[in-house]
Amino acid sequence: MPFLVLLLVLAALPLNAAEQVLNTVAITVNDDFVTLYDVKKEIAPGAPDAVSAQQIADRKKEVMEKLIADLLVRQEIKKRNIIVGDAELDRAIENVASQNRITIDKLKEEIAQQGLSWEKYRNEVLRKQLEMLSLKRDIAVATLDIDETNLRDLYKRHFTGGILYTASHIVLRVEGTSADADAYDRISDMHRKITSGELTFEETAERWSEDAAAKNGGKLPSFRFSEMDPKFSEEVASLDPGKISRPFRTRFGWHIARLDNAEKTEVPKYEEVKERLRFMFYQMHQDKAFDSWLKGKRQSSVIKVLF
Repeated sequence: MPFLVLLLVLAALPLNAAEQVLNTVAITVNDDFVTLYDVKKEIAPGAPDAVSAQQIADRKKEVMEKLIADLLVRQEIKKRNIIVGDAELDRAIENVASQNRITIDKLKEEIAQQGLSWEKYRNEVLRKQLEMLSLKRDIAVATLDIDETNLRDLYKRHFTGGILYTASHIVLRVEGTSADADAYDRISDMHRKITSGELTFEETAERWSEDAAAKNGGKLPSFRFSEMDPKFSEEVASLDPGKISRPFRTRFGWHIARLDNAEKTEVPKYEEVKERLRFMFYQMHQDKAFDSWLKGKRQSSVIKVLF
């Protein structure tokens, strides 16, 4: 049989069940798509083949929205030619280790304990996080209006009085939409246990908090307002000493914070911190700007759900 004819015969053979799932297009977004197998992986990353039709039906809306958003983000990153190089990855790794007060070798150990290879963490998980942060920053800068009044207001709120904060926190890291809801439920239960006196703040942090401060009962090194995530600083600054916050969300995950002490220090001059204030403004509003952009992008895209 000639080679070309053989290829045509093979192509005509029926696919087995696994191949059909792997090749069945579930969602198209503009010129891109995801398969039914991608849907199953979103539901159960470790065992996609075990996902049932009922599980897909139960999670359809949630998974559909997540995968559509992921595709739109991926397309926009490509369109804007956002590239995260090795040097940027290395700096980010150093920052992650520094923020958690551990060495890079210790960070590698902790990543391995989570069942993730270092290469996958570095080149997939961290790279995607940095690409997303870069996209959010680009959107915020392009769409948010900021003037001298905004910056002066931030300066008045966050630098007048020059306060040095000492605080403790509990944090649950979040990866993905479904994980966000689970983390909120868990940290709300922790908040209830602390406020009811069932557990102390320190005990709760040591048991469940997901950063290096956990071993010290959640206690963080002293910091100025501008040195932490703006949302975190906002929450801490609103507390009286000894009081704890309600659960709140930052880009790092879900937190409960306690203000331990607030000490007044010398106030920096406005011009010295002007650029830092600009960065703070974009950070504080970038998630809202991104959500608005994503809503508009979804409305203007050609999307078809086929499952």
